[in-house]
Amino acid sequence: MEIPGAMKTIISLFAILLLLLPSGLRSQELVIDETFGDQGMTKIPEFDLISRMEFDRKGNILIVGQPEHLLWKQTIFRVDSTGIVDKSFGNEGFLPLPFDHFSVINMGLDSNNNILITGISMEHNLVVIRVTDSGVLDDTFGDQGIFKFSGLGYSPIIKSVIHQSDDKILILGAYSYSFSEPGSSDH
Repeated sequence: MEIPGAMKTIISLFAILLLLLPSGLRSQELVIDETFGDQGMTKIPEFDLISRMEFDRKGNILIVGQPEHLLWKQTIFRVDSTGIVDKSFGNEGFLPLPFDHFSVINMGLDSNNNILITGISMEHNLVVIRVTDSGVLDDTFGDQGIFKFSGLGYSPIIKSVIHQSDDKILILGAYSYSFSEPGSSDH
């Protein structure tokens, strides 16, 4: 396929314009910040899988993952802005979440810097966990920091979680039911 003459001119002018742009307007060069952690990296020993990461309002990094020694047990930990595990958070920087086989879908912060973790439990319940800024379950939220919404049917799917400024939590998703006979649920 041959490109028409006018299109060749436009493409050529665009290419020349890109070449003339100062380098600051093009993609930035990536450089490791060697002041972060140990030579630009933070190593969390014995962690297999990282599920979610979020920055809090103080510049700390909140991470949910699965440690090798706690199979099927998601754990949240906090790293400060310099890349060091924050030992003042939870138990020496770590807080195992209170469910086995818990699938973390979303993590965010409310207006008080509390951490809201949303996911699906093994029993197919929608779960919202609220953790205080100090790394403990918030006993003023739900049942000792945990809100479980059951009755969604089989395989609820969370598409989006929005934490509003008035601390309301909006969850958008879907669920399915299976039927073996018309008009009767298997659940």
